[in-house]
Amino acid sequence: MIVRHGARYTLHTELLSGQEKEFQEQLEGQVTPIGMRQLYNLGQKMRKEYILKQQLANLIYNHQEIEILSSHSKRAVQSAHSFMVGLFPLGSQYSIPEDIDQKLLIPPFTFDENDDILNQKFDNNYALPNGFFPFVIKTESAYLNMLKAQCPNKKKLQKINQNKFRTYFQEELFKMYADEINEIIKKMKIQVIPEISNISHIADVALCQKFLGKPFNISDQEFQLLQYLKSVYKFKTYYTLEQIKLIITPYFKYLIDQFESRINNQNQLKMTISCAHDTQLIPMMVVLGILNIECIHESFLQKNKIKIANYFPLLLPILLLNYIKMIKINMKQ
Repeated sequence: MIVRHGARYTLHTELLSGQEKEFQEQLEGQVTPIGMRQLYNLGQKMRKEYILKQQLANLIYNHQEIEILSSHSKRAVQSAHSFMVGLFPLGSQYSIPEDIDQKLLIPPFTFDENDDILNQKFDNNYALPNGFFPFVIKTESAYLNMLKAQCPNKKKLQKINQNKFRTYFQEELFKMYADEINEIIKKMKIQVIPEISNISHIADVALCQKFLGKPFNISDQEFQLLQYLKSVYKFKTYYTLEQIKLIITPYFKYLIDQFESRINNQNQLKMTISCAHDTQLIPMMVVLGILNIECIHESFLQKNKIKIANYFPLLLPILLLNYIKMIKINMKQ
């Protein structure tokens, strides 16, 4: 299972103003309380379906059954914790034995035995208040992290694609929606140069404010337009098929390794949960055929008349076929 982090504060606070800007500058890019609740609710839903109904895993968290991965990003780590509290709610963990010697609960060399802190009693003798349980969440280094892949040539590649499609962006796409973009900027009351390369920033602010319950005075149609324009720009400059392969290969390799390890009884995992970002999920959706770059592109050319493109990336079938071939070769050896 792989999920995106919950709703966050914008990454572009420079477009905000006044008290809102001052407040969000301290929390730039971090998961919001709303985002935490989103992931908690998702965890509850998964518990109901896979633990209570299908009994896929134990009712009590066992790190040998469930592996939790997160990118190194704070918003992803906090979202992973929120998800796990939903998957294994407060009060669903083990308690300290009633007959335990209370002296064993004292941290070495730090407390007097009569300190009031040591006399705290929690319901059901849980180790932590309300039965909270600290989950094991694995992260990797920022550079090697497969859940937030960092290509050393990312900016260079983006610049090449920006120059490659500069005429298309400015002469075709931007002109097609210039009036709408200028009207949106006016309504949002933000100081930004009205060009296609800034659409991603504008869309980010609009999306984050919407999930804070503070939407700007723009219509749903205008909001969707921002998201669509952002998608086209991102796909043309960053989510090319070559870069998509680069981004998702480490994670798919990890999954294949886990499948093989489980088949060979080398681990007891029943569930793997990964908390990632748009930059990981979008390429995966393309490869799995859930999201089609060409469809999104055509929808713009048709100006809201969305056509179903007949182009679907074949990376997933190729991946599966190669995996099957690999298994057959190993069986013959």
